[in-house]
Amino acid sequence: MPDERQPWVAGNEGISRPQPPTPEFIQILDRMREQASEPAPPAKPAAAKPEASKKPQNPWPAKDAVAGPVTLLGLIASVVGAIMVIFTGPVFRNSEHAGPGHIGIGMGLLTFGLPALVAGGVAFVYDPPPKGRVRAVLLGTPLLLVMFVSLVATLAGIASVLVRWEDPADYTGRYGTSVTVTLPSRCEEDVRVLGAGARVGTADIVCDNSTWQLGGATHTGTVVIGDADINLPSGIAVPDSVEAYVLGDKGYSVRRVGLVENVALWGGVSLWWLPIGLAGCVLTYFGLNLLGARVKQP
Repeated sequence: MPDERQPWVAGNEGISRPQPPTPEFIQILDRMREQASEPAPPAKPAAAKPEASKKPQNPWPAKDAVAGPVTLLGLIASVVGAIMVIFTGPVFRNSEHAGPGHIGIGMGLLTFGLPALVAGGVAFVYDPPPKGRVRAVLLGTPLLLVMFVSLVATLAGIASVLVRWEDPADYTGRYGTSVTVTLPSRCEEDVRVLGAGARVGTADIVCDNSTWQLGGATHTGTVVIGDADINLPSGIAVPDSVEAYVLGDKGYSVRRVGLVENVALWGGVSLWWLPIGLAGCVLTYFGLNLLGARVKQP
């Protein structure tokens, strides 16, 4: 029986015969085989994220071993000094025979304790990179010492101002000259006006136009006496003369001064230390900031 099947031509319906692959298709298959045979590159390990909250512990033990005790001692001295100043009586007592107290010692502890607390605290919290530690020691140590001295000078100057302003009797009794003062026939009781307008009398009796001899010359000024000076055997009256301490054109009677408190020692500090200390504090502040920026540079 003759084969009646006809060869397939384009446009006829039916299943097409398989065609041989083209050269382009063979090239694509070869490239795919080559890529499949190449080993895959190793995966890069994920970069560890820095933990912002985790800080290195004790990065500079030698620095902390020195700054830590200095800060602690400064804190203790400041607290003890503040307690002695506040709780041993009024800071500046103007009553007669008040007693020495411990105010002067407390002010001394504050004057040296607070600068030690500040300078030690700055050194304790400052952590330069390892490469900048030598420069930090060579330049930072002198700056911290200057800061300490400047703060001491500033606080001592403030203490001197307070003593001269609030406790002139003890200050004059400490640094004045003892003379015999001739008093006028009339003196006035010192009266202070409070904030509410109330007038309160004090233990001070002010005698203007008092005279005394000092250095071969006659001086005229104001002398303050107390109740003990006017309680005479004949009654209450202003005496003709009293023994007094004078400083400049003002003086206080020996009985008015009584026992000189040790806080008066701070009145002898030169007032020039206050501006000098403030200038030193400003300079060391900018110096430490500049040093901190320099040591962080690579």
